[in-house]
Amino acid sequence: SPVSVLARRFSVPMRIVDVSLDCDPELLPESVVRHRVRRGSGRIDIEDAISAEEAEQAVRLGMAIADEEADSGTDLVVLGDLSVGGTTAAATLVAALCGTDASVVTGRGGAGIDDLTWMRKCAAIR
Repeated sequence: SPVSVLARRFSVPMRIVDVSLDCDPELLPESVVRHRVRRGSGRIDIEDAISAEEAEQAVRLGMAIADEEADSGTDLVVLGDLSVGGTTAAATLVAALCGTDASVVTGRGGAGIDDLTWMRKCAAIR
């Protein structure tokens, strides 16, 4: 992820936390902290990605981790994600919270998607 590239470039420690990776936890490296709320997420075009309870649990977990980092002397916490389709979920939240159209907040991701794929992505977010 871009966050890991920046961390490596500036020799900054990084903590990777499994909140909802879609894999078997046993397959993850020992360095990954396991605080799984659920495995993977729902398809946002047909169901909620996560329940309200899971979202609250994940946010509270993030707050606790940020508090731990602050208590240990960390000056800055930068969040990142390891996902396929993570920008789609993020754009859905931003569009809903800001009351704006999906096309305003939908990017083309790191892969540089073509126009048709971008339009489908916007439709899924709407």
